[in-house]
Amino acid sequence: MADNIAAVISYSFLETSGGLYLWFISLAFVAQVYLDFYGYTLIARGLASFMSVNLSLNFRQPLFARNISSFWQRWHISLTRWVTDYIHIPLVRRFPQEPFKSLIAIMAMCIVGLWHGASWNFVMFGLVNGLLIRFWPPVASILSVVPCNAFVREVFTRVAMLICISFCGIIFFIRDFSLLLSQMGTMFSTNTGLQALLAAPAKTEFLIGLIGLTIFLFNDWLVYRNVRVNVEASASIPFLREAIIAFCAIAILLFGNFNVEGFIYFDF
Repeated sequence: MADNIAAVISYSFLETSGGLYLWFISLAFVAQVYLDFYGYTLIARGLASFMSVNLSLNFRQPLFARNISSFWQRWHISLTRWVTDYIHIPLVRRFPQEPFKSLIAIMAMCIVGLWHGASWNFVMFGLVNGLLIRFWPPVASILSVVPCNAFVREVFTRVAMLICISFCGIIFFIRDFSLLLSQMGTMFSTNTGLQALLAAPAKTEFLIGLIGLTIFLFNDWLVYRNVRVNVEASASIPFLREAIIAFCAIAILLFGNFNVEGFIYFDF
């Protein structure tokens, strides 16, 4: 699924003049990274289990988080825990007062950004996430007093979260800082840029990837809501396990895109 949507994302970010549609493309890139990174994490955990090694979970349905802090508690959990345990908590214990507490939280996220590489876009990625983590609670508390239906408030919160991670997605992808600033500017322009999306290569593969992503996220939602009718629970039933494996193998052979490079996170 990640490889199927990769071509359109790369083309949209690097070879077009951008536009409002980059919000959608950036969110699709976040989904691509999620599928790519989660996919090879599951492969690693599966191979380790053959040797009776139980590797920890690295993802817990992050795209259904209600805020940025919760997102990072569910995304790349091993890295987040390491930075929290060995950098953030020791420094906060030594400097518990504001503004040091907030500055330490922002600095910790900048370190998370720099972990991906010595590039200004990664510094900016960490800085933006750090600022979102610190300013989300006070903004949320202000909005909580606004009279509103509980369902509407829930939808608004989740959409706001997706918009934030979409904005962070383009920062993560484009390493050329001048191009990054240019493309980010088009996201706030009146240019839709849809003609560029229509001219993109591999649109059929992109559509197949989005369909697979929808099915995947639906299963993620079932797991997030503790509904027992999901792939993980079904795979514990012997007959269904073999059926699921066969279905996935056939789907990969029929719809997989084998003309792209390896896992994104092997770069890091």
